[in-house]
Amino acid sequence: MRLFNYFNASLPSVLNDLSTDGNLLPDPDATPPKSELGMTELFAEIRATVDTEAQIVKAVFPNPSVVMQVFLQRVFAQSVS
Repeated sequence: MRLFNYFNASLPSVLNDLSTDGNLLPDPDATPPKSELGMTELFAEIRATVDTEAQIVKAVFPNPSVVMQVFLQRVFAQSVS
């Protein structure tokens, strides 16, 4: 009975430690969010990098579209680790 009382008394503290913002844990049956902030930031960073590379390629190479095509093929061929 002591173990049960200890567990029962400490349960709110354990649940509070598991939650990130002090609220209860999220509902596992809730629909997922439409977008995820980390992915949105990553895509924005990738887009900025490609835009910068495209400007450099346009300034340096006489046929920039072919160079960008090869560049993007190599980027997408890399494995994500």
